[in-house]
Amino acid sequence: MQKKAIDLNRIAHNKDYSVKYKSRLSLLKRKDIEFDGMSDIRNRLQNRNFKRKTSTIIMASWRSGTQKQYKTYIKKWFIFCSERKEDKFHTSVELVLEFLTYLFECGLSYSALNSARSALSAFGLTFDNVPVGKHPLVIRFLKGVYHLRPTVHNDVNIWDVSIVLRLLRRLSPVADISVKDLTLKLVMLIALTNATRSQSIHLLKLSNMQKQKDCFRFKIFDLLKQSRPGYKNPEVILKSFPPDRRLCVYLVLKEYLKRTVDIRSEEDSLILSYIKPHKKVSCSTISRWIKSIMCRAGIDTSIFKAHSTRSASTSKAKQNNVPVSDILAKAGWSSSTTFGKFYDKTVTTTDVFAEKVLQI
Repeated sequence: MQKKAIDLNRIAHNKDYSVKYKSRLSLLKRKDIEFDGMSDIRNRLQNRNFKRKTSTIIMASWRSGTQKQYKTYIKKWFIFCSERKEDKFHTSVELVLEFLTYLFECGLSYSALNSARSALSAFGLTFDNVPVGKHPLVIRFLKGVYHLRPTVHNDVNIWDVSIVLRLLRRLSPVADISVKDLTLKLVMLIALTNATRSQSIHLLKLSNMQKQKDCFRFKIFDLLKQSRPGYKNPEVILKSFPPDRRLCVYLVLKEYLKRTVDIRSEEDSLILSYIKPHKKVSCSTISRWIKSIMCRAGIDTSIFKAHSTRSASTSKAKQNNVPVSDILAKAGWSSSTTFGKFYDKTVTTTDVFAEKVLQI
């Protein structure tokens, strides 16, 4: 994902950077301004006579990642207003535009400025009963930002799945490899054959697993990144792959369940740590494991992160003539635009998707 904010330290030490911009960057770093991020939004809701429970439900509309992002820009807004001795709660559209201009001159991208606009709207700033983010002048300003500093998408070619598959084939037979290698092989095969995020792998549970003759099926009832009203999370299906048992995620999972039965205790999460005390692992740990396999296979992990498995697997599936509609269903995308814009770089049915990805 493209960074939404500049590296302030890097810019501040650039010999060509003006003294004026250095002073602006120092303002963004100030820690003496009191603020409590999203709690200030909650307080503003309660000041409008909403009941505490109502405010809590409204606050739940923002995911934790969004709240963390908003807190950054709300803090910047507090600092900006404090320096100018302006009221941060009752202001003008002119001051908001000055704030956005200030962020623009600090080097922030169009995407970052859009996030700042959304944060101020969430904060409750309105003009003529219109949220600040929908004010015509603010919208026009953001269009100008895009024209002056257009978003540059990362068009680097994606790595070839075959490179990783060759490594996974060497980690055989599964009965003879270590629990660590078995775990890493399983995680990578799940990521590739289902084009799934680390988050989804993290949420796989034995209580939601159904074993069939030639596959394991997992339902995910937790909220995913792409979850929205009316959206049904796609199943994670780990199907057997008779053409090459060394790449058969079904057999790998069977071995994994066998090897972890004595250390699992009552842990319901499918993926456990391979070191004591063998508890469930975080989403970031799974991402790190995926990167470690990529690195061992020779993939440049300074360029490609764990999330790139989605692009690599879906691009390989398309190359092997899996219909785009099936790729969208498998990856949980609602529009082919998302696939074409961010992931298609060089699922028929779910079963065909996995088989096509595993073809070297």
